[in-house]
Amino acid sequence: MFYSKTKLKALGWSDADIAALPDRIKTGDFTLDDLIATAKEAVDKGIVEKGFGYWHRNSKGGDFIQYYAAYGAGFTMQLRTSWSSRRARSSTFTSSSAAL
Repeated sequence: MFYSKTKLKALGWSDADIAALPDRIKTGDFTLDDLIATAKEAVDKGIVEKGFGYWHRNSKGGDFIQYYAAYGAGFTMQLRTSWSSRRARSSTFTSSSAAL
């Protein structure tokens, strides 16, 4: 998990608290519920913008979506309007629907 030491410090975390976080994650002492609570606190205090308390990894894959949905998040999607993008979307949606 990646996290911002600067943002955690702004929340009042000590250097020791931040340094202990990786071990707390490994042992299960800091859970996804704790992550969401920390993100909500950061949003509520104005340390991060609403909608940016939790970010998924920076590479392809959809395995983060269920975490957003589990905590009631909505989704927005910007679609390109070029011919090639429409064709790719159509192909993707057709393939996905056929699999269901």
